[in-house]
Amino acid sequence: IRSVVPNLKTNLKQFNAISGDWSEEYEGMRGGGAGNTFMISSDHVHNFAYETDVVLQMGGAAALLFRVQPNTSGFYCANIGGDGSMKLWRPGKDIAVVPAGIERNRTYHLKVEVREDHIQVYLDGTLMIDVNDSTYNDGCLGLNVFAGRGVFQNLFYQPL
Repeated sequence: IRSVVPNLKTNLKQFNAISGDWSEEYEGMRGGGAGNTFMISSDHVHNFAYETDVVLQMGGAAALLFRVQPNTSGFYCANIGGDGSMKLWRPGKDIAVVPAGIERNRTYHLKVEVREDHIQVYLDGTLMIDVNDSTYNDGCLGLNVFAGRGVFQNLFYQPL
């Protein structure tokens, strides 16, 4: 297991903080800020499974980003929200929003599987979102926290 943050268990390559405050915590990688905060890896992917254990400590949402375009000009975002929902969105469009009973300060396992335009989002092993969207075909992987603070651990991906 390669880790650029000593306490973060991951197989992703180098991370770059694009916005917000990101730091190593004993629990893993913590991100937060007033608006959208982005941490992007150098891993460029097409079809893949991508997963993490995530805790929304406070605020709006904590998320996996995928198929991130250069300069975060576009991306998909699968998040757990402080309003109790899960959401899959891209800039300018909520693709799917589902009630999920999300609670702050609880660890969830969030997983995304993407094959071509087919996107599936799982929460604790249960399929919650199953859609097709062909806006972005490939891109990098990353993390996002919106208007709050979240912690990520056990962050892994595999090509499909």
